[in-house]
Formats: sequence, C-alpha cells, structure tokens
Amino acid sequence: MNSNLLRVACGLILSLSSLSAQSPTDSAKVRFRTLGWMVAPGDLYYDLNGRDTKVSIIESARSVFNDLTKDQKKIVFYRLLPGSTKDKPVREEAATVDISTAGPWPLLIFMANLDAPKHYRVAAVADDLKVFPFPCCRFVNLSPVELHARYGDQKITIAAKGIERLDPHLKPTAETQTRYATVSVDTPQGPRMLYSNNWAVRPTQRTLVFMFSQDEHLQVMRITDDIAVYAAPPP
Repeated sequence: MNSNLLRVACGLILSLSSLSAQSPTDSAKVRFRTLGWMVAPGDLYYDLNGRDTKVSIIESARSVFNDLTKDQKKIVFYRLLPGSTKDKPVREEAATVDISTAGPWPLLIFMANLDAPKHYRVAAVADDLKVFPFPCCRFVNLSPVELHARYGDQKITIAAKGIERLDPHLKPTAETQTRYATVSVDTPQGPRMLYSNNWAVRPTQRTLVFMFSQDEHLQVMRITDDIAVYAAPPP
C-alpha cells in the first residue's frame, strides 16, 4: 500500500475509534454535546471540577461528548482574557444555559445574538436515545410562531418553541429510502411554504430538524446521526 494512503487510512481509523470511545456507555451519567447554528466559536471554555475546559462547537454538526460536574443543572461558557497577572486570566461570560430538563445527553445549540454580539443564545434539547430513538425524525421549532411540517405522508403541527417526533415507518430493508419534507406557516393570505426538499433516510439514521427565525426569515437545518457512532469500538 502507498505510504501516504496508509497514513491517511490509519488516521481515519484512529479518529473513528476516538469518536466511538467518546460515546458514553452509562446513559445515566449526564454529558453534553454542542452544535453551532451558523456559528462555530473556538474560544469558549466551561468549568469542570475547577478546571478551565475547552469546548468544541462545530457548525451544523454534533460535537463529541463533554463531561459535567455531578448534579450540574446550569453551564456557563466563557472566554479567557489576559488579567492583571500573567497566571490569572479573567473569565468573560459568553453564554449560560439551563440543562435541568434536557435529559442525560443535552444537546446545546449555539446561535448568534444580534443584540449582544459577544454573547450567544443557547437552547438545550434532550438528545438521548430513549427520547429520540432511531430511526425517528424530530422537529424542533425554536421560532416564536406555530409551524406545519410534512414528512412523507405524515403531517404535524409544531407549536412555537415546541418539539414533535415522527416515526418514518421505513420498509424492512437496510436500503436508503426517501421522504419528501416541507415546512409551512399560516398567514392571512393562506398557508405559505417556507421549505421543501427530498430527504434520504435509513433505518440506522435519526434526523433532527431545527427551525429558527432570524432577520424575519425562517432557517431550517437538518442534522442526521448514524447509529454506528454509538457502537463500541472493535477490539
């Protein structure tokens, strides 16, 4: 095998093993992941047992799992700025989020805050496999208005700040299938289509759909998650 190709293959295997190793085996232990909605700050920390711990925030993708202090209900994220002495940086708060109702695997969605550019808005959503199992599709409406969604032949209404889950009723096959998805809103002139697309779905995949209004426009973000991420790495 070409040496360059071998190095790439080894690197890929190691990165996948690292991701699998991050997957919790004890679902009762609270850990959190992050996801950036059109943001990906790389300078944020949180306090873990008295240590400044760097947090990774990836745009449009879940991060690895991050540990929490036992029974922690709120997380404060901050930047480290130079202080009056070299060894004592100052913490500048950048976001605060309550995770008390987001289950054992909270997913924290970071969003820009137009009213305070140095601070982020953060929404905590329960993301564990009991609340959100495979191969379901989950619609999370972070907008202030009621929305309507269609997923294949199923239709649902998602309340403002509400969450709805659908079973895609896939055929008993491992092959990729398709579901036509739309999002609409009621207006005085009648229903208005805001989003439409064909989505590929598989039995080993769960689909998370975020809907959020910004600058008077609705943004729709679809995030897929494969069950292989949660499998234990091979010996």
